[in-house]
Amino acid sequence: MRTSTLARAGAVLTASALALTLGAGSASASEDTTTKTATIDTRPGAAATKVDWNTAGLARQGKSDVSANFVANPDLKTFAFATKNQVLYGPAGNALFGTIAVAPGNPGPPGGLGYNMTTNLKYYGSTKTAVPLYAGFATKEPLGGTPIPDTYGPGLYSFGPTSIADPGGGSPFVDPTLSNTVRVRNATMADNLYTYYTGSSKKKVSVKAKVYRPSANIFAGGISSVRLQYKSGSTWKTMKTIKLNKYGNASYSWSQSSKRSYRILIPTTLSIQGGSDLDENGKGIYM
Repeated sequence: MRTSTLARAGAVLTASALALTLGAGSASASEDTTTKTATIDTRPGAAATKVDWNTAGLARQGKSDVSANFVANPDLKTFAFATKNQVLYGPAGNALFGTIAVAPGNPGPPGGLGYNMTTNLKYYGSTKTAVPLYAGFATKEPLGGTPIPDTYGPGLYSFGPTSIADPGGGSPFVDPTLSNTVRVRNATMADNLYTYYTGSSKKKVSVKAKVYRPSANIFAGGISSVRLQYKSGSTWKTMKTIKLNKYGNASYSWSQSSKRSYRILIPTTLSIQGGSDLDENGKGIYM
C-alpha cells in the first residue's frame, strides 16, 4: 500500500517536473530575439565641448596676446555663420559656429584671436541683446562663433554691429559689418530599439524621441512623427511614417523575410533639427 502511494506520488512529481520543463522551453522560444540600439542626437558634438565660451581671445587657445597689433579701427573681415545644424539645446551657451576673422590680428588665420568682441544679436531683424563673439572657424579648431541664450526660441538670427576691444584696455571700436542670416532650430534626441525574431520574418522598432523646448528648458515630447527607412542601393526609402504619442514614443512591427539596412529619421522642419540614427560610419541597422 505504501509502495503504491509512493509510486503514485513519484508519478505526480514526474508529471509536474515535465510540465515545468515544457513551460520553460516554451518561454525560451518566445524570447528568442536579437535587439540592437541606435541613437539620434543633434546637439553639437565633441569638438563643440572643447570651446570655452567663458574665456575671451587667445587664452582659450593657449596662444600669445596680440594687443601690440591692435589699431584704432580693426576690420571684421569675415563674419559668416554656418547655415546648417545650428541648434538650441540649453537655456544658455548655445554655440552658433561661424568663421570670424579680424585684421590686423594674430599671425596666420583666422585673425583676431586676441580681441575681446561683443556683437548685437538680431532675431528676425530686430536687435534683442548683446552677446560675446569669438574669432575662429565654423568647422575646425579654433572654433569661432557666439554662445546665445534660448530666450527667443527657434527662428532667423543675424548679428552686428560688433564692438572690438584690445584685451589690454582702451576704447573699443565698433565695426558696422553685419553677418549673414542663419536659421536656428531646436535640437532633437532619440533612443531606438530594433528587434528581430530568430527563425521568423517579424521585425520591430521602438522609438523614444524628444525635442528641446526652450519655454521649459527641457527635452520632451513634441515630435509628431518619424520615418522608418530602408536602404535600396544607395538610396534611403521610406517604408513607414510612424506617428508618435505626446511623449514622443511609438512602436512598429512588420514582416520582411530578407535582411535590409534600416534607419529612423526625424524630419527637419522650420523649428526642429532632424537627424538619423546612422552610426559614425554612416551605417544603419542590418536585420
